[in-house]
Amino acid sequence: MVLSEGSVWEIAVTEGRKRRSEGLDDVSGGDSTPHQATLLFVGPRGAGKTTLIQRFLEREEAPKPTLALEYTYARKSGKSLTKDVCHIWELGGGAVFSSLLPTPITHRTLASMTIILVLDLSKPETMWVHLEILLGKIKERIMDVVGSPGGKEANLQEILGQAAQKVIDPEHPKTKELLSHYGFGTSEGKSLSQDYNKPLIIPAGSDSLNFITGMVEGDNQNMNFESWKRVFTANFPQVNKNIKDSFN
Repeated sequence: MVLSEGSVWEIAVTEGRKRRSEGLDDVSGGDSTPHQATLLFVGPRGAGKTTLIQRFLEREEAPKPTLALEYTYARKSGKSLTKDVCHIWELGGGAVFSSLLPTPITHRTLASMTIILVLDLSKPETMWVHLEILLGKIKERIMDVVGSPGGKEANLQEILGQAAQKVIDPEHPKTKELLSHYGFGTSEGKSLSQDYNKPLIIPAGSDSLNFITGMVEGDNQNMNFESWKRVFTANFPQVNKNIKDSFN
């Protein structure tokens, strides 16, 4: 059958409308659109952020100190004609450069962003201080984005709320596979290590407060962030004065 130029155009328009109605042109939609995600690494100096990134990217060179905020990316062949892209940001210096968080955390990136908080477990006397300060800075930035005109237009509050309600499978990849899963949407692995005498791999959703505290369900409802802080700092008193002063 011979098609005229007009009929070809009409077919193309019809197909385009059909694809949009099915959501195939959305970033998180069908196979025709490349997957894009953002990984943001934060943590104190020397915790191993750069090392994790280099392992993920399969780079062999020795890690160098991060200068404030650094960016790189990874590409991988996916289901679309173009390669999937994983944007990778690393915030150096703990919370010293937290004023730079508006660069990677925006209303365009937040819905597809995974934040990796890296802590040095060999220094428990400073670990909670870094954890508390960094989480506070990140939450503050996220709330600013969600409440911004761009965040409201993108309906970020509803999107993030739906994501938080999803049940995460209890089995996740090892570190490299886990980053690939978040960065490229690849399949999840089956690694879980809860033996504290060995390197720990405890993905979100694979543990519970009942297992950690030994309490029956209902008794641990009041174990909020401040409660865990008291438990942790009672065992590991924090050397926090100089650290907090350096962040102010």
